Amino acid sequence: MFTSQLVRFAPGFGGALLLACSAGPRAAQPASPATSTATTANVAEPAKASAEPADASDREEAAGASVAQEADSLELPTACADASAKVCTPSATLARNLCKKRSTELALAMFRKGSPWSRAYLRLNMEAWYTGSRLAAPSQLVLDEEVIVVESRTRSTGGIQMGGGSFDVLRWNGVCVSVMADEVTFAKPPVIRVAPIQWKRLTSETRDVLLKDASVRLRFEVQRQRCQADDEAPRCTEAVTELSQRIARFVRKGGEVPSPKLVMW
Repeated sequence: MFTSQLVRFAPGFGGALLLACSAGPRAAQPASPATSTATTANVAEPAKASAEPADASDREEAAGASVAQEADSLELPTACADASAKVCTPSATLARNLCKKRSTELALAMFRKGSPWSRAYLRLNMEAWYTGSRLAAPSQLVLDEEVIVVESRTRSTGGIQMGGGSFDVLRWNGVCVSVMADEVTFAKPPVIRVAPIQWKRLTSETRDVLLKDASVRLRFEVQRQRCQADDEAPRCTEAVTELSQRIARFVRKGGEVPSPKLVMW
């Protein structure tokens, strides 16, 4: 069961600056306490604003991280939406929300060991995007990349599944793409590949848990060193791939990661 969360916005500072004018040479009247308070508030307000991140996305990320610390854990379903279906998927509502959120934290929770969702594997290198959004950007997928089928549109006649159709699938980085049914297989390949997981998109709580694993910690240090100077260099890309593989292996083997927060929903 999912719970909606009410978001409250903190009121900003308000105040008015009172100015007194006179046509005659009267002596200036002392400012009232109310006027002094309002003036002080207006003077102090720019200083407060300058302490906030300048970039809008930084402000949103900081606010989201703060709220996430206080939010309750999100309980994802543990059973297929249709128990009789050949491909185990979550409900259509959950699928749409997962694809809308693009959350790496939610993806890690969906890929947990023992989760019922059907895993599929890419049969080729390809470019794909999520057809459920007009603004979805294309993603590059690789041969043998592991995904979870979140929505199935395969054709069936009289209860017998026919060829063709398509799937919406969830990648390890939280991004959904739409693929044709014949572009994936449900047979596990010898070497499973995963989408690049962006470390900075994980919460501090999740990072702390992952860094307790020695292999993850080693790969993180390699990535940090290689990407420090140039995060687009081939050596950095290779390090991100290796770290992503280690994180996926940790989760697949039953490594516990913190439950996603309701604020992500």
